[in-house]
Amino acid sequence: MALPVVHELEELRVGVSELSDCVSCLLHSILFTRSPGPVHPADAHCRFRPITYAFVPEVKKQVDTAILQFQQRNMRRQTNQRSSGTITVVFYETRKKTAMFNFMATEDRIVFEKWIVPIRVLVHPPANPEEYCTQLESQLRHCMLHIIATVQSETQHIPNVMYDYELVINEF
Repeated sequence: MALPVVHELEELRVGVSELSDCVSCLLHSILFTRSPGPVHPADAHCRFRPITYAFVPEVKKQVDTAILQFQQRNMRRQTNQRSSGTITVVFYETRKKTAMFNFMATEDRIVFEKWIVPIRVLVHPPANPEEYCTQLESQLRHCMLHIIATVQSETQHIPNVMYDYELVINEF
């Protein structure tokens, strides 16, 4: 069994008020570009900078839930100036296995790709808000370009069958 291909984005250093907007941008970009079937994207815009990305209504609920879970875990841990964690997008294929003369069936998840989005939440506002917004915009654009370039160049490990995904929140 082959090991999954792992892609780790540059750490997103983001304030509490921009967290949802920025993480949504990156997760929707990953899920849109690796969508196993047809999707109907719409343009979405970041509130703080002129960044447009493909918003996928079909995955909105899962993305919003993952961001909310990340925020809730983060709020419990904000004892210092920063807290960190990751949201990982795990793509997998489900294969059915039968045993005991086809009486018992189980499903195996075969993970073929992971996208790790490291996030460092800045608790206190930056000293220079304009410089912070410029840096954040640069980080987002860099991560989005990395996603697009990777998706276009690395396709040999993608299965030819339908697959699914899961969003996993980790702390470190």
